[in-house]
Amino acid sequence: VSCFGSLNGHGTWIQYLNTPASFCIPIDERIPFEKACTLMANPLSAIGMIERVKELNQKVVINTGAAGALGRMIYQFGKHEGIEVVNIVRSAAQLSLMKTLGSNYVLDSTSEKFEEELNH
Repeated sequence: VSCFGSLNGHGTWIQYLNTPASFCIPIDERIPFEKACTLMANPLSAIGMIERVKELNQKVVINTGAAGALGRMIYQFGKHEGIEVVNIVRSAAQLSLMKTLGSNYVLDSTSEKFEEELNH
């Protein structure tokens, strides 16, 4: 089960937690723990970041680590919300992945042309 903490201010970095069932999402046993533990944090982080960009009336955001799970969520949610996302990755393979996902703006920070492309 993945869950949010209770409304009384106690966090979830504890061994046991008593929380309402409505705060929980059952996890299929086929999903590895390492993936299930990001179920709550990453999507909410991506939503929070893009919502902040919108509050600041910005049209563009730079997304470092874009090929990771959180980075891909930031890209997808930003695209959904009409925010241009400049995605920065760390390899040619990650650049290819982001282009496959539809990114118009993706830069490889290991490329010799990175600074030139960033300033373009």
